[in-house]
Amino acid sequence: MKIENKEEIMAVVYQGHMVVSSNNTSLCNLADHMMGNFIPRKKYQVWSDRHKVYDLYQDLGEATDAFLKLSNRR
Repeated sequence: MKIENKEEIMAVVYQGHMVVSSNNTSLCNLADHMMGNFIPRKKYQVWSDRHKVYDLYQDLGEATDAFLKLSNRR
């Protein structure tokens, strides 16, 4: 199944899937990786080694927008 639009990506990440990747760009829910009671303030990470971007976001919508922008960049 190919995930293409913002709402689908947000739903997949929100429902607990840790990483969504496309075109060498990834969106990760950090809360899924943290152990214990620690909940990070900025819960989402968008990274791309290709574009040298490693950003943290508190809002899933903003993180998804950044992910889509990077994954569509050539």
